[in-house]
Amino acid sequence: GVIFATKAMRDRPDRSAILSKAPYPIQYIIGKEDQSIPLEKSLEQCYLANEAHCLFLGSCGHMGMFEHELAVRHALECF
Repeated sequence: GVIFATKAMRDRPDRSAILSKAPYPIQYIIGKEDQSIPLEKSLEQCYLANEAHCLFLGSCGHMGMFEHELAVRHALECF
């Protein structure tokens, strides 16, 4: 199941166009040391949304909700 889910995430179609058309704010939580999604790619997506709320986490990889639980929780509560 884990292998299938990982492949499905990897092979999913690009849905970036949805971000530029979203009539609602988008929350981004980005680990600056993410090895799965490079910071440059995340920044490109931040500019697509009409209203973007961005939290950049230093010393953090792809799992910010575990690596910086309190900061992520606070950002989501404020959002």
